[in-house]
Amino acid sequence: MKKFIVSLVALVAFVSGAAFADTVSVGAHFGNSDQRYYEVGVAHDVGANVVVTAQGETEQSAHNDLLSQQYSAKVGYKVAVPFGITVVPSVEYGVKLVPGANDQSFYGAGVSASRQIYGPVSGEVTYRYRSSFVAGPAVAENRVSAAVTWAIDAHDSVSLDAHTYTGNPSLLHVFGVSYSYKF
Repeated sequence: MKKFIVSLVALVAFVSGAAFADTVSVGAHFGNSDQRYYEVGVAHDVGANVVVTAQGETEQSAHNDLLSQQYSAKVGYKVAVPFGITVVPSVEYGVKLVPGANDQSFYGAGVSASRQIYGPVSGEVTYRYRSSFVAGPAVAENRVSAAVTWAIDAHDSVSLDAHTYTGNPSLLHVFGVSYSYKF
């Protein structure tokens, strides 16, 4: 029942948060261990280079009916550096809901660097660290990512991305596609 209530609160937060969002995104990712990840996110540029995002993710193994869910909120600060690169350091807080196990709150920190490559095509590299507040292997990850995004028009964009995770899971390569809509 606790997981249902947390999931319901998170869903209401995402739906109401979308009303204030500058960008809404959905994505599907597939891992090398037959795992599937689906995510939805919202982002809002607060002003003064501050960006706030919220994300929900569900994960399922190909031969398992159990779903784990993860919800997080992140705050970042955009910094323009030479050569047209934008760097965004960020901090995050979230919760991971795992069937048959204790829910785990986690904190995270990361940095991304993005740049327009050519015309409507841009690239981004990201590093993210996450860890549980309590001891145990529930959330302990390092993730390195690369993405290429094609801006179809002023509102729509499609991204292809690749992530490599170390920690828990021990080593996982994930590839995916996502769609974003800017208001």
